[in-house]
Order: sequence, then C-alpha cells, then structure tokens
Amino acid sequence: MHVICDRSCSELSKELRTALPVKIANFELQAASAVPPCLFVWGDQLPRAVVLGGGGFIGSTITRHLLTAGWDVTVAGWGAPAMTQELASMGAEVHSYPREDAAQLRRSVGSGADAFIDVIAYRAEDIGQLDCLRGLVGSLIVISSGAVYRGVSGKPYFGNYDTADWFAPLTIDEAHPILPPDDMTYGGGKVAVERAVRALRIAPTSIVRPFAVFGPNSTAAREWYFVKRVLDRRERLVLCGDGHEKFNRCSVDNLAEIIRLCCESPGDRTVNAADHDPHDVLGIARQIAAHLEWEWEEFVRPGPPPAPMIGYTPWSTPARVTAGMAHAEAELGYRAIVTPERTLEVTTTWLADYMKSNVTDWHAKLPGYFKRNGNATFCYAAEDDFISRCR
Repeated sequence: MHVICDRSCSELSKELRTALPVKIANFELQAASAVPPCLFVWGDQLPRAVVLGGGGFIGSTITRHLLTAGWDVTVAGWGAPAMTQELASMGAEVHSYPREDAAQLRRSVGSGADAFIDVIAYRAEDIGQLDCLRGLVGSLIVISSGAVYRGVSGKPYFGNYDTADWFAPLTIDEAHPILPPDDMTYGGGKVAVERAVRALRIAPTSIVRPFAVFGPNSTAAREWYFVKRVLDRRERLVLCGDGHEKFNRCSVDNLAEIIRLCCESPGDRTVNAADHDPHDVLGIARQIAAHLEWEWEEFVRPGPPPAPMIGYTPWSTPARVTAGMAHAEAELGYRAIVTPERTLEVTTTWLADYMKSNVTDWHAKLPGYFKRNGNATFCYAAEDDFISRCR
C-alpha cells in the first residue's frame, strides 16, 4: 500500500495535529493547513462517520482523510482485506458484510452517527436500504457521478461520438441537463440514485458528482492504457480526436476533501467534484511517458476512432468537458489539496511498480479496468496496420 499514517486518530486530535506531516494516498500534506482540525469535537468525544464502501479505492481514501481530520470512523460493507486491515490499524472500526444486509448496516450505525457516507450506491434500490437509518444520522452524503450529465444528443458525454455532441469546450455546472434515470446504465443508475435519495429525506443530504476519479490503488485505473504501452515498450501511439479529448478528472484526495467538508457542513446540496485539470488525453499520455522516461512516435488524427478502439482511450469523448467547481468553492469553501499533475505521477509510479512483473496477466490485478474496457484497448496489431496505411 502507498498510504502511511503512523499516528492514531486520538493522538492527532489531542495534539491538534499542529504541523504534523501526514500522508494521504502518498501525498505529503501539512495537516494544520491542508486538513483543518475537525470542527465538531466536544471534550473527549469525536464526531462519528460511517462509510459504506469504506474499504474500497474511494472509500478507503475518504476514511483515511476523516481519521486524519479527527473523526471516529466505522467502515461498513465489503472491502479489500489489505485496505481494511490498514484502516483498522489506523483506528477505524471495520464491519464486513454485503451491502444488502440491512440488519448489519443498522448495527454499524449503532446509536447514531454525525455523518453517513454511501460510496457504493448504483441503483435506486440501494438507497431504499438506508431508510432504516431514519433518525440515526445527522447528515447523509451520497457519491453520484459526473456521468449523469448528457449532451445535446441526449446521450452521455463519455464514450459517445454522436456528431450532435461535437462542440467547443464546455464547462458543466450542477444545473446542466442530466440523463433520464434507468437501471441498465451507469449514468442512468446514478440519476436514479439521486432521485431516490432526495425522495428519502432522512437527513440533510449532500450529493457529490465526481468526474473520472483517479489515484493509486484503483483497480480500474485509466492510466493503465498508457502505462501498459510503456511497459510493453511500444514505440508508436495512436490517438483520435486530435488528442484533445478531455473528460475532467478528480484526484481521489480532492474528492475526499469535498466529502469531509460536506460532513462538517451538513446541508441539502449537489456539488461537482473535479480538479482544475488542464490536461487533455495527449497531455496525459505525454506526462506518463515522461515520468517513466519513455518516448514514442505520436500518430494523432481528428475525429472519432478510424476503426473500433483504434486511438480510443478510457477518457475518449468528443466534447472537451470541464466540471464547474464554483458551487463547491462557494458553498463549502473547497480548495484543492493536491494537483492533478502530482496525482498522475504517484498513480503512474504505483501502476508501474504494481504491474511490471505481471504485465501479461494484468486482468486479475486490474479487474475494474478489464470489466470496463476488456482487451480491446490493447489491439496493437490493428494499431500497427493503421499506422502502416497512414504512412
């Protein structure tokens, strides 16, 4: 694991964490400035949060962040054993069980919690399970997704090459049109989650819409598209859309900071979560290659992929989508605690170290990436054939 915190939450709280260096997802921060002391400590009692899905990539980062900020945290639901063990060693209480087990969920909350954070709600039914928490939680924070927003065509921006959605760079704020709810697609499922949680009304509720979350320890890391090519010593790279496609990213640590702010300022709100990210696909490719000290010849072409998956990346979208963060900044006082450049460097290093001895059998170690993209993003023979025809 690439996260180190060798001080317990109680020790940090007692000493007010004055200038104590902590590491969250491998980024060194000054706790006194980057992670303000918790606002809700009365006497020896710490505020309490329950994180459903707190043992996964996003949830574990949220848990570490809250522990560092002086919260008492219970991790609920299944999680990677290595992550949950580490969180337990940091002071988190860990309860492992399937999300569907409402009785266990109720026991995890116990006599009550100041904040309940649902990281793993994908369908409206998932939200229905939270009705058992009515009167037991001070606030509810639900992670949705930037994938809820739709283009002019009515289709999602991400992965969509409908010509109606080719336009100049667009900044999307929280009032932008969203997809219809459904139980078949990721974006539509998240819209259904948002509607269900608003209808539930068990506590002041923050809905957070992160864009393309990234960071170390993600088994769905989009960066693998380029890191694998470096490890495979590929000397040529094909990109479509002029390499200028952009789907705004969000460092997992910046997302965790937004969640902390929502916990400390309960309210009914919807906020985007994204980095002030200047990089398009070509910029990401170049930064990864430079970090791994690799060079390749770039073949960049306009428009959609010339053939299935050739030049198509996990960030591909015809729109240059940027998430507006003005609302989170005004509503919560949010300020980024890490840059996208630093997050990408750490993620690239983690991926290269994690996979360098097992490049051919990567599917088992990065199941999220494989589920989302399969083997199709590494069709080297088709890429080489396309390049030869372009010369």
